[in-house]
Amino acid sequence: MFTLDLRIVILLSSVMSALMATVLFSAYRSFPASIKGLGWWTASSVLLFAASILFGLGGMIPDWLSIVVANTAMFLAVGCRLLGTQCFYGREPTSRLVLLFTVLGTAGVAWWSLVQPDYQARVALVAPLLAILYGMQLYLIARYADRHFGSYFFGGVMLVQTAVVVVRFVTNFTGQANYSSFYSGDLVQSIYLAIYAFITMTLAVGFMMVATRRLHLELARVSNMDPLTDALNRRAFSDRYESEIRRIKRHDQAMSLLIMDLDHFKRINDKHGHAVGDSVLVHFSSTVTRLLRETDHFARFGGEEFVALLPETAAAEAQLVAERICECLRQAGDMGTTGIPRYTVSMGLAEMSRGDESLDSVVGRADAALYRAKMAGRDRLEIATPLKGTNSAGANEFAVSLGRTGS
Repeated sequence: MFTLDLRIVILLSSVMSALMATVLFSAYRSFPASIKGLGWWTASSVLLFAASILFGLGGMIPDWLSIVVANTAMFLAVGCRLLGTQCFYGREPTSRLVLLFTVLGTAGVAWWSLVQPDYQARVALVAPLLAILYGMQLYLIARYADRHFGSYFFGGVMLVQTAVVVVRFVTNFTGQANYSSFYSGDLVQSIYLAIYAFITMTLAVGFMMVATRRLHLELARVSNMDPLTDALNRRAFSDRYESEIRRIKRHDQAMSLLIMDLDHFKRINDKHGHAVGDSVLVHFSSTVTRLLRETDHFARFGGEEFVALLPETAAAEAQLVAERICECLRQAGDMGTTGIPRYTVSMGLAEMSRGDESLDSVVGRADAALYRAKMAGRDRLEIATPLKGTNSAGANEFAVSLGRTGS
């Protein structure tokens, strides 16, 4: 009958831990600081490597090393994984709980191995503590993880690990298992240690999958967003425009584009400094984003110039949006309380009612309207001339003042 050499299994897990520690450390050094938890997971793999070596040398080195120190390293390793998972999902690390479990586990293991040897008592203590630590990580994944394959894999592996520890605890009291020692030939013990060796690697693989997914999202955000204002950049906005223009062509819908330029922005920089100027840009971006719908697209085209694309919106409706934006700006600026001076914005509005107009064309029409708004006194909206052959509802060729009376 085939028998499994448990020492080989444990030592093999140490090799897996060493390999994953190398991979995780490389990711820790190369991934952006916004992806947190990699350091904790690297430390966990190093600790598991040490624990596996000590477990594997049981009977060849003193028990206080192969049992007590090995279990301490294992508790710390599982605790580091919990802390890393908490950091990754933006939760407060429970360092004190990990330390408490490590102290309790170490004290119990030391007593039932050096003072009053009892392997079943050690299992009865260690298994529930580990199950709680694994269960907390499983809850984090279920509660906060994005819904994609990497998260499902990570959560599935964590579920298996939690279930195995619970089963080990239950079988400890059935009387069917031969828990005379760590290396007993009992089937349950053999299965547990084999799964332990496998899970050691696959849990780290699962975490790397979700971390890599987060990295891809971060890179996509950086490549598509303006770093100061978190608005779309010009390239990303162009992609959104192409997608929306095809849609209005299919469904015969109107769409409007607002081009916005902050009035006298150079004066703000010259008088208050570029830091305040940046704060004004951030304030403007957050104000407009808050007033737009989730289906709208907002971008910074450069300097103090921004654009907003409003799908399924005719010029008359877009005009109301512009009025809300200007009114909010007039009420917000107050250097004494908000840290930013009062400022206004001029706008040009162009409506698209057919799906063959290029972005350059519609931006050109809106920009011409913006220029007229600047020349007419600023803090106002002008609506662009419709393309020939269109019948744009509400797209009148006249200026619309958005300022206060007499502005």
